[in-house]
Amino acid sequence: MIVLHIIPFLGDLYAHDVVRQDLLDWSTWAASKRTLSGDMYADDTLESWARTLMVICKDMAADLDIPDPTRRFVRPRSGRRMVREKNTLTVVEIGRLVQAFGS
Repeated sequence: MIVLHIIPFLGDLYAHDVVRQDLLDWSTWAASKRTLSGDMYADDTLESWARTLMVICKDMAADLDIPDPTRRFVRPRSGRRMVREKNTLTVVEIGRLVQAFGS
């Protein structure tokens, strides 16, 4: 996921060069991305990408003792909510998986 949705946009920047505006630009870019079927990504997906980016940037700032570029970050949003991805396990399949681990 990082390779597809964070690195292409921010991957050319050195850690010391990342500023808040870069993250806001990324947020705008991420909100404009579409799935292979042409749909907007679900809001939960965008939130997951943003959370990953925030952790990376906060850790980077702490490790390098540089200003935190995540202050007042506005994460990307979409109008798609409560989307159930087609490639996830059903409740029954999760139950079977948990039982298999217990065996």
